Amino acid sequence: MIIRADKGNVIVAEDYRQKMLTLLNDENTYEVIKKDLINILSRKLKESYLLDERKKEFISQQIYNKLYNR
Repeated sequence: MIIRADKGNVIVAEDYRQKMLTLLNDENTYEVIKKDLINILSRKLKESYLLDERKKEFISQQIYNKLYNR
């Protein structure tokens, strides 16, 4: 990838994929998580968003209950 450097008017060529893999493979900094957190995070985001929309009265209690699967 060829990019402009943050400072100065120079161009930098760098392999970001290799750099990222090197960083992620550092076991002193990162830990492998054995379970998929996407579903948990998606559910929490949905709950938070729906509750916020309900408090602002953008959605009714009935719709909130239906969307929240209550």
